[in-house]
Amino acid sequence: MRRRPNRVSHGIIQRDIKSLFLFRADEMDVESVNYPLRRGSPPVCSLLFLALWAGAGSAQDTLVVRADNPPVWGGAPAVVEEIRIGGAEAEEAYNFGRILGVVVQDDGVIWAADGIAMKIRRFTAEGVPVGDVGRRGEGPGEFERLSGIARLPDGRVAAWDPALGRMSLFSSAGKYLGGFRVAAPVISGPETLRSDKAGFLYVRDAIGAFGQIREAWIRVALDGQVQDTIWSPPMEIEGPQTGQNYPIGKMYAFSQRTMSELDPAGNLIVGRNDTYAFDRLRGDGCTVRVERSWEPLPVGRKERRAFQRLEDHYALRNGRTARKVPSQKPPFWRLWIDQTGRLWVARHGVASRIPETPTEQDRRDRFGNPPREWWEPLVFDVIDPTGHFLGTIQFPNHLTKPVVAKGFSVWVIEEGQFGEESILRYRIEAG
Repeated sequence: MRRRPNRVSHGIIQRDIKSLFLFRADEMDVESVNYPLRRGSPPVCSLLFLALWAGAGSAQDTLVVRADNPPVWGGAPAVVEEIRIGGAEAEEAYNFGRILGVVVQDDGVIWAADGIAMKIRRFTAEGVPVGDVGRRGEGPGEFERLSGIARLPDGRVAAWDPALGRMSLFSSAGKYLGGFRVAAPVISGPETLRSDKAGFLYVRDAIGAFGQIREAWIRVALDGQVQDTIWSPPMEIEGPQTGQNYPIGKMYAFSQRTMSELDPAGNLIVGRNDTYAFDRLRGDGCTVRVERSWEPLPVGRKERRAFQRLEDHYALRNGRTARKVPSQKPPFWRLWIDQTGRLWVARHGVASRIPETPTEQDRRDRFGNPPREWWEPLVFDVIDPTGHFLGTIQFPNHLTKPVVAKGFSVWVIEEGQFGEESILRYRIEAG
């Protein structure tokens, strides 16, 4: 078989290969990395450029990887429920107020930050309660506004309280180990705290004056010293600004916008959904772009009419110009990166109308808002850190938010019909 030649154009090198380093080997735990690097060795991107094309450019160039390989997990992988914690009919020990973060220890113990109860709930791998950590208050190990938790590489768990401007550290057994102060950001809620493989913490912040606010991740060492600020790019929405609210985030009505996520090595992943492509902005100056082919999906006539009604309503209410709902859906609408660096790309799908419940209708009527009855299934393309396409996963409930994924296990937060939250563990089965 004749090999496809490398292509070099405008500083971009492209090659279709089966395995490629997207991280430094000392940053990520990736089984397919066959040439481990020691700290202080040349950046992988530089080595790849030298190997692929002599004199092609510096590490500032962009290396493009195609993720169009046959799915590793087969054409129809499925998720199988293994445990469920909580629910409308669960006992008090299993109930949650609002889950603002989940971590899973190596032994399978689940930690869940409850922003209503203001404590961290702990459960065995089988879902049995094993005691709570922290409580409401301002003392050591207490929380005034618990806003997120993150697991450190040595097994300790960090808990962020923006009201107190304090990071608390707990042992894997739940013992309070101490804490430190961090300049308190204005953002609180889920997804405000992350950690990386090197043991740094990242606090989500919003910086700037009203109307010109930019979001950023603040890298913090375990002594409380700020190490760096990683700026998230502005969304730059082109199209309607209204849409449907899912647990994983807002699905704008098929608008084009820029999205970003932080990976476990502290690199920013950026993608704009006018095309199926993502840039991994590494700290060594190398950019690795992952691209995948996609087929445009039309917006259904009734679905488009319903979203246009929403856009017209809120544009009038907010004093702005209404924008037209596109006739086609972009390739994706949300990104998530799991603890092993795999990229989960929330794809658009064919929507169906789910009528409102009487409670939902009463609540909406009080504010005079149009109905939100069109929902898409929750579908993810999963791409591993080397650029391999693993497969497409669909969750049974569209009101699901994946929070932890390791190997073939995925832990999610699921929202029930009354707004109650549960934690589920699924097993991915190849198909």
